Amino acid sequence: MWVLLFLFFQQNIGLTADLNQSTETSQFEPFGYLSLRSLKNEGRNGSTPSLLSATGLLKSRLNGDHDSFVAQIRPLLSHATNSSVIETSAYLDELYWEHRFSASSFIFLGRRKIVNGVAIGRNPSDFFNQRKTQDRILNDEDRRAEIEGDDMIGWSYFGRSYSVQSLLGAPTGNSRKHIRSMLQVNINLNSLATDLSFLAYYADHPSFGMNISTLSGENITVYAEAAMRRGRDRKSPVQSSNAVVIDSVDDANKWIADTVIGGQYTTDNGITLAAEYWRNNNGFSESEYTGIFRTLTTNQGNPYLAGNLLNSSSLRRNYSFFRIGDIPFSNKLKGEFTWVHNLDDSSNFLRCTVNFDVGKFDSFRIGVDGYSGSKFTEFGSSKINRRAFIIYKRNF
Repeated sequence: MWVLLFLFFQQNIGLTADLNQSTETSQFEPFGYLSLRSLKNEGRNGSTPSLLSATGLLKSRLNGDHDSFVAQIRPLLSHATNSSVIETSAYLDELYWEHRFSASSFIFLGRRKIVNGVAIGRNPSDFFNQRKTQDRILNDEDRRAEIEGDDMIGWSYFGRSYSVQSLLGAPTGNSRKHIRSMLQVNINLNSLATDLSFLAYYADHPSFGMNISTLSGENITVYAEAAMRRGRDRKSPVQSSNAVVIDSVDDANKWIADTVIGGQYTTDNGITLAAEYWRNNNGFSESEYTGIFRTLTTNQGNPYLAGNLLNSSSLRRNYSFFRIGDIPFSNKLKGEFTWVHNLDDSSNFLRCTVNFDVGKFDSFRIGVDGYSGSKFTEFGSSKINRRAFIIYKRNF
């Protein structure tokens, strides 16, 4: 399919062998970065495995009069210090052709990233990327950039104060039964300084989403993000009369709500203060979570099943998120502090980072994470106690 796509695009815009050669009908725009990363974990059992990696990201766009061709590749080398093997891989994140019928209407075909959401800490309406691995030690921009796209065809239309996008995506390993589709409507209410978006997503688990973001003055942004999903994203535990897990079932037809409400304030010297409340009904209730740990600690019921239930992310339902960003230590040195608090069991995740811009193209990101809480809490039961990381990035 990609060969046919390339030949079609070549015929339409007159692609030459030298992509850097400027012509009247095409313009080549390459950009990307190289990143070297070191991550050291301190486990609760005292082990300290480290991971060294080198990642490159190259994105290029070739523009013609009415057509564009976009590609993003991401090679990766990684080495765990407890292994002698260096793993190599390469990801084709994006490769698609785009045709503009007019200044307001275009179609595209190929592999493309579709990212949604207005919140900072979590994005329940980012339907195409819910189950994809995202590297949370990266800053938000790079984390979203390093996501593998999906094979799809789409159409977009931009009006004066609204836009419409329809997508039809191929099935994946997480959605084998159905071709995935999404319809999105974005509305800009300029008089109220407010943006709205509504999403309808169809796959194995149909979902509906909504995003709203509004400005209050020049320094405050208030936002909310919500999704309704048919079917829980994990199995529900079945407990015996003595409250231990003996089985699990799929809540295939139950509609589950996942909501984020938050806001951000920017001070006059550029410091950003963000706070969010998360309510995720996919998480385990108090009785479910207690039953899982009672099963594991007493060895009654089905401990193997109970342990597998804990492999999901966001184990509980209520969280708070707080971040202080862009703390200016100097012109080139800025700090960041992130705190996620589990409101159901009072466990915590903490992160402190420093971002250092060496020059126009080079930067460092250095950080430390910590997990705290009692033995039977979500973050307190994490296998990782602390971890440290350093990231060097070279833009080009």
